[in-house]
Amino acid sequence: MKPTVKDLSQFVAAALGYDLLSLSEVVAWGDEVIASNDQPPTWALDLAMASDLEAIGSTLRQMEWRPDCSTPLTTERLLVGLLRRHWINGKVDDQKAASLLWQILLMSDQESAFGQFIDIESVRKLHYREYLDEFPHCDDIPWQLNQIFTSCSSLAELLPAWI
Repeated sequence: MKPTVKDLSQFVAAALGYDLLSLSEVVAWGDEVIASNDQPPTWALDLAMASDLEAIGSTLRQMEWRPDCSTPLTTERLLVGLLRRHWINGKVDDQKAASLLWQILLMSDQESAFGQFIDIESVRKLHYREYLDEFPHCDDIPWQLNQIFTSCSSLAELLPAWI
């Protein structure tokens, strides 16, 4: 399943909000679209020329879509795949990873489908441990995150090359 442009735009907007993508990575997306099209869409040119996150946000909000042009849960899959990569590479600590997993779960309006690629109960347990401020005292948090992220390792394959 290859993400649609709408899927990618929703992913980019969410990933920027979660501080999982940088300006240069989004500009690289625009550059990739330009390089692969004889007549690139205006939004790709705007992204490639963006000098700040406000310009990217404006471009993403102006993109128009047909109602049927996104794939259910693709944004969530991409976010979990990117979060997994950042956690493995040490760019995101355990507490932020657990918090973002919970936020991604909450953004999904299809929790039962979300559960097909991630263990929802494990995410809930991590969230409640964070809420109860048990994180600094729990040695098994990295193990629990590893279990969650191992079960969804195939999501990394969905990530575009420009990340």
